[in-house]
Amino acid sequence: MIPILYDAGETAFATNGLGGLSDAITCKVTEERNGAYELEMQYPVDGRHFSDITHSRIIWAVPADGKTGQPFRIYKITKPLNGKCTIYAEHISYQLNHIPVMPFTATSCADALNQMVQHAAQDCPFEVWTDKEVDGPFTLLHPEQFRAILNGQQNSITDVYGKGEYEFDRWTVKLHLNRGANTGVVIRYGKNLTDLKQEENIEGTITGVCPFWVSDETGKVVTLPENAIWSANADNYPYRRTRVVDFTSDFEEMPTEDQLRTRAEKYIEDNNIGVPDVNITIKFVPLWQTENYRDLAVLERVNLCDTISVYYDKLGVTATAKVVKTVYNVLKERYDSIEVGNAKTTLASTISQMGETITNQTQNAVSSLRSWVSYQSQLITGGLGGYITFVYNPDGTPAELLVMDQPSIGSAVNLIRMNNGGIAFSNNGYNGPFVSAWTIDGSFSADFVRTGTMVANRIRGGTLTLGSQDNDSGVLEVYDAANNLVVRADNAGLKVYGSDGSYVVMNATDGFAGYDRNGTKIYWAAAQEFHMRNAQVEYDFTLAQTMRYIPIQISTNRGVGLVPYVEGVR
Repeated sequence: MIPILYDAGETAFATNGLGGLSDAITCKVTEERNGAYELEMQYPVDGRHFSDITHSRIIWAVPADGKTGQPFRIYKITKPLNGKCTIYAEHISYQLNHIPVMPFTATSCADALNQMVQHAAQDCPFEVWTDKEVDGPFTLLHPEQFRAILNGQQNSITDVYGKGEYEFDRWTVKLHLNRGANTGVVIRYGKNLTDLKQEENIEGTITGVCPFWVSDETGKVVTLPENAIWSANADNYPYRRTRVVDFTSDFEEMPTEDQLRTRAEKYIEDNNIGVPDVNITIKFVPLWQTENYRDLAVLERVNLCDTISVYYDKLGVTATAKVVKTVYNVLKERYDSIEVGNAKTTLASTISQMGETITNQTQNAVSSLRSWVSYQSQLITGGLGGYITFVYNPDGTPAELLVMDQPSIGSAVNLIRMNNGGIAFSNNGYNGPFVSAWTIDGSFSADFVRTGTMVANRIRGGTLTLGSQDNDSGVLEVYDAANNLVVRADNAGLKVYGSDGSYVVMNATDGFAGYDRNGTKIYWAAAQEFHMRNAQVEYDFTLAQTMRYIPIQISTNRGVGLVPYVEGVR
């Protein structure tokens, strides 16, 4: 297809616009699952309509096989080099990055998408559509950019309502439960695979799990008599690779062996244990464009988010994976490459999706601060093992450093990612979500910090919460320089201590009371009454009575004090 150039304000794309860009040297559209959607074109400076190619104008091009054209707005044009320029354009949906949405509440996924359009802070030319029938509350507490609410951050649509796959079709935002289809296509060497870059080491695939449950109170441990449960493909590997998995958090009470076994079997099924992680870039011959396979076109055509199968001859297993990235050659009307497996994301985008809790496996492994420090020491000194590897850019330069608990990226559960965006810590694999991160701008974010002593001269923030986590009660204590307790706040109330041993107690039940150093109550106030005891005289009166204060001499080490004088009571 010949790309067509349109003016910046075009919305219908029903004409030939400013003309076809027939002299384009190259034109490719790259689209990622729930990610980038951009066009890149090389054009000669003496080509037709070159002078019309300016910023913000729109290039109309077919983005994938079997699809209709889509508009891409020009955002960058490089300086001429050897008589040609490179033009960069982004899908028109990127305009949503510049449309704020005001606060709102919704009751379902479809309602939330519609409310986003209705609460746009300016004219919004986009429509929304979804086939996700998921109910539940959604609240936008403060203004946010439209596209950011869709995906990729906490409290986004996909974060609240679960997985989904976006399709941007001109001026319509479509959220599919499953955008693609299971095509039945099989990629294997000798059929249609011409180039394959295996980014994950399939030899590191886990083949089974060793489950256990442990009581935090008694330390009693439940395991299986057969020790481990293996996947159906375990015998296809040179040796068993078994992962220890803690299922303590899955049971409120001690499970039976059968219950633990059933849970382990479900874990194997849910996590595809025994099936290689698929993350490969494939350049292949599109058989639907050849004479011999013309009748198989409907079976062999693949698009973004479609599910295909990759056959591993060595292991005798077939792994299924989604198409997560396509690079489509607009001029040649075929794919240059597709990527299947798990969508890759940058550190900057994955940090925004950090989980809200540490996994139960880590929490149960550490029952006290002392054991936690010991555990950390073993981790840092290598006592628990570890592997270090680099991830490289296409040009061979290092992109990031990984420190992992397994020899391959695909099988690693606990790992550290370091690149020019910062450092992030995950116990959920390469793509997170991450439990803590330290970005290059100096910001530190963590869901859980365990410490014995923390020294600080100022703590700033909104609300300090003590207790409530894991049903623990919160206690606040303040000491002076001599290590004397000055203030204590707990579920009994607030207690303030004097240097002579006297103290004051305040709570919602008893009101306000003062005690001497012997623990004798000497004054107290509850509701509308006030009571005072001094020497052998006790005064009781209500606040409705007229009273004034007069100074008197008290024969204690406190010197002159103030006591209330109530008219009519002496």
